[in-house]
Amino acid sequence: MEYFLQVTLGSDTCFSGGSGCAGDVDIDIEQEERTGLPLVRGRTLKGLLVEECAFLLKTMDDRRWHEAAECLFGNPGGQAGSYVGFGDGLLPESFRSKVEEATKRPQNALNPRQVLQSLTDVRFQTKVNRETHTPEEHSLRSARLALKGLVFHSRLIGADHLSEDARAMLAACALATRRGGLNRNRGWGRLCVRIVDACGNDVTPSWIAPLKSEGEVRP
Repeated sequence: MEYFLQVTLGSDTCFSGGSGCAGDVDIDIEQEERTGLPLVRGRTLKGLLVEECAFLLKTMDDRRWHEAAECLFGNPGGQAGSYVGFGDGLLPESFRSKVEEATKRPQNALNPRQVLQSLTDVRFQTKVNRETHTPEEHSLRSARLALKGLVFHSRLIGADHLSEDARAMLAACALATRRGGLNRNRGWGRLCVRIVDACGNDVTPSWIAPLKSEGEVRP
């Protein structure tokens, strides 16, 4: 059985690729080269989960949950690696196929830039001088954001072989991940993260059950 990390954008979000697009935006988002569809790198999603996992482990005394975390994400400086991999977060396959067909039409084909612009928005920000309360010169910057409501799926490679404890920890990290991307502390990047199976069924509640039964997870 395959499992996926399902990431739903609760607000416009900028998962930056670390560069801009000359003549368009200063900060661009990750995107599929062939189609222009937004995506979220697997390493980015793993980083968000690792961050939340560190916070959760501070509240857990039982060594079993620390071992479960090492199983999921590896042990920095140690020889053992992680047992689960994170694929890039992509939009639904059926939608991606339709878009790819549209970009290959012999006439009136969509180009990747048109596709990207239809699913994103551009925000402008400037730095304000604290003394004069006016915008500072040459401080205007633009960033592209993926639109609220988009849903990405990242394949969890090896998740079907995880122990019950590792699955519980992964589910807890997913539920705890509520923000991501650029300016996530300033209103951008609200997320809803769940674990789903290949049929789209949410398995997060069943996976986290061992943690709930021990009273480790607080609402």
